[in-house]
Amino acid sequence: MLDHPSLKVTAIQIKLELLLQGIHNLNLIILLGCQTITSSSFHIDPLGVDENTHDENLQEIQKLMNEISTNGALAAAFSSALIYAHAMCETILMDICELIRRVDCDAWGRYIGEKKVSFSDVSEKSIEEVRDNLIVDFLEILDRKPLLEKVEKLLGVLQPKNLSGIVPDFEYSKEELKEIDDLRHKCTHKPNWTEPLGTLKEVEEKVTYLANLGKMLLSLVIQKYSIPKLSELPKSED
Repeated sequence: MLDHPSLKVTAIQIKLELLLQGIHNLNLIILLGCQTITSSSFHIDPLGVDENTHDENLQEIQKLMNEISTNGALAAAFSSALIYAHAMCETILMDICELIRRVDCDAWGRYIGEKKVSFSDVSEKSIEEVRDNLIVDFLEILDRKPLLEKVEKLLGVLQPKNLSGIVPDFEYSKEELKEIDDLRHKCTHKPNWTEPLGTLKEVEEKVTYLANLGKMLLSLVIQKYSIPKLSELPKSED
């Protein structure tokens, strides 16, 4: 029972909800932190001012420092949120890949058909063992590939007739996913700590897109393999 596909599906669904809840809580912390920064008084370098500096100029300097600090905090927080959501999405997609391997190992056969194996493997192991090892190796390599490639490989296995309407208010777009992936790469390797990625709403939309992407792919797996809900499973006899 602990290894039942329905339980694996539930675990993935919990991760998806934790992704959204985690980002939502992070955003609440961001808003609270920005309010604190705005009302804070920062130390002003005495080399930049003297006793002749007018109070109104000091206030303007203080206002500018608050603005810079707020923008820096938002840039760091929004970047962190996107990087976290992207990493969670990749983990969830690999969980879905593993779920497919468990319920339909042959589904990954299209990607290992041209793989070479050693003579010792063929002579010492069954065809099923060789196939399983090749698939495990393939998934380990896929885990290191970009998010878009993971999605395209999953869609290649699932071969859905239509992607519209699977998740309410969500439409899969390779271009939009690539845009998010590129933005995550920029946040990771070329961060700009003074300019936020956008508004809080725009960042939440990107995170929600990643979560909905996971929901769409998981729904396709559930439909394709008719995986029942936990509540629909027969009770085990004691």
